[in-house]
Amino acid sequence: TNDNNVILLVAFDGSGTGTRTLNMGDGLWTIKGSNNNTWNYTTVTGLTHNTNGSTLSFIPSTPTPTGAVTFVGGGQSFNTVTYSGVTNANPFIINGGPTIANLQFTAPGAVTIASGTTVTITNAFSWIGTSTNQFFFSSSSTATSATIAAAANSSIQWAGIRRMTFTGNTVLAPNCFDLRSNVG
Repeated sequence: TNDNNVILLVAFDGSGTGTRTLNMGDGLWTIKGSNNNTWNYTTVTGLTHNTNGSTLSFIPSTPTPTGAVTFVGGGQSFNTVTYSGVTNANPFIINGGPTIANLQFTAPGAVTIASGTTVTITNAFSWIGTSTNQFFFSSSSTATSATIAAAANSSIQWAGIRRMTFTGNTVLAPNCFDLRSNVG
């Protein structure tokens, strides 16, 4: 993309088996859709994915989307991923085990990680809500945990957390609600 900014009104589907390359450059990629597979790397056979210094930003076109925003990472690496602009409880769903250098959320928000999936975050994160704008983090299943491999000095504040396992480093969680079955 030669470091240009990209705005997608609905979604990006890079899934498939053909030989292809996505060079994200250092631009800002904004996705405004709120449907399943908003970013879709379900099948990555033949894909070369170069993230460079890019930012992938999920900002639904309405603060009250009617559907979930789904990020299927396909086990690929991403530089910065952000999710913001939502005032209702429709979740940001992460699937496909991506590795993300910087993962940023703006409260309020609900984040669901596919059960049995590990999301690796290589830089410290600080997801800070308030007493009036909280987060909700959970596995997609009430029976199987999702995992966040966290960098040192990571923290979450003002969140409800359910069936999440944090590995790599302990995640500090002051002013949070333990909604059962959390580790680390």
